[in-house]
Amino acid sequence: MPENRKKTILILGAGGVVGSLLRDNLSGDYRVLASDISDRKPLPAGFLDIDIRDFDGLLAAIPEGVDVLVNLTALPPMPPLVEPRDLRVMSAVYVQGAYNVFAAASRCGIPRVIYASSNHVTGGLEVEGVSMLDRSISIGDPPKPSSAYGAMKCCGESFGELFAVERDLSVISLRLGTVPKNEAGLLKRAPRGGRTLLSHKDTVGLFRAAIETDLHYGVFYGVSDNPERPWEIADAIRKLGFRPQENSADLLRKNRGLRNWGFWWGRKLRKRNGKAGR
Repeated sequence: MPENRKKTILILGAGGVVGSLLRDNLSGDYRVLASDISDRKPLPAGFLDIDIRDFDGLLAAIPEGVDVLVNLTALPPMPPLVEPRDLRVMSAVYVQGAYNVFAAASRCGIPRVIYASSNHVTGGLEVEGVSMLDRSISIGDPPKPSSAYGAMKCCGESFGELFAVERDLSVISLRLGTVPKNEAGLLKRAPRGGRTLLSHKDTVGLFRAAIETDLHYGVFYGVSDNPERPWEIADAIRKLGFRPQENSADLLRKNRGLRNWGFWWGRKLRKRNGKAGR
């Protein structure tokens, strides 16, 4: 690839929280193409309509010149065990769909797939963000899904490893922590979120590292440098080049400080206008 040409990143399932963060923050350094499916709502302007459940349609819809394919496709959250009819819906995205993405990348000559996996692959090893081991949970620990969703994400990781070995496709799987739309809201209401948060800034940094790494294959946890985080990120730091910039404790203190500052400034304005309350 010529040095002056930006890498082209195609994001599948770009309409969600993570997809929005990547679109907003990577477009300066990369040519970012966004896609989602249009069967439930109109797509935003410029979005490609790509459904990973349809392999032939996926092949036809992928533009030429893509360097990295990011698979963020997801469904609304479901309970740990679902009805068989719901399992078919889930597997069409998380099992068949995941396989389709790896196969399409291999067929189209796309060098790398970044697979958005989940911490739920080892959900059975933690409770409310607290490791049940006598140490942090690491990539070396065997999978222990606590839901059908986690089991399917584990399957997707296995497909990625197969394609990395058998088809020489570079695959980086990221077991993402909690990426909320509203960080402050999560930290105030959900104790687990203080341990499992992957902040907006660190989400972008993690995917940027996965785009730029020289690794051919790897699976990594993605979580900010939070106190008492349940997962080990030493591998992501050492091998992937991930550099977490934030942690939940600092973000919570910052949010409280801004709230107190806003209260003080509001009182000052009211006094200036002769409307100070008791």
